[in-house]
Amino acid sequence: MPSEEIILKETDIVLVDFSPMLNGKWGDYAETILVGEDLNFYRLITDAKQIFELTYAYSQKAETIEELFIFCKELIESRGYELLDPNGNIGHSIEDYSNQSKRVYIYPSNGLITLKGKKWAIEPHIGKNGYGAKFENVIAL
Repeated sequence: MPSEEIILKETDIVLVDFSPMLNGKWGDYAETILVGEDLNFYRLITDAKQIFELTYAYSQKAETIEELFIFCKELIESRGYELLDPNGNIGHSIEDYSNQSKRVYIYPSNGLITLKGKKWAIEPHIGKNGYGAKFENVIAL
């Protein structure tokens, strides 16, 4: 359903995802916001933020995509969530506007690719029981 057709409920969660561009360079940022009060939504958002922060920090010492993906996937599953990204990734490389076709995704089939020397959007999208949450930011390694 197009976002302009969605009406927020008294208690709801909202995913805000931006991809700003400046001088042909992409950025990527997302966060999930709680509207109202709901303990389950609050827990989901809190866990999503912690999983993101731990994965983001770990990306600075991980050598390969596989190492980072396994670390994040284990965090997600250990807290009882599933990875919701339709393509099964937890992020992607940031390319120039003219090089979008060269984007590399952080998922198992790209496991041996090294992380160093690129900019990456880290964005594990997690969820359960039909609801999801995501935080995202770019890191240069």
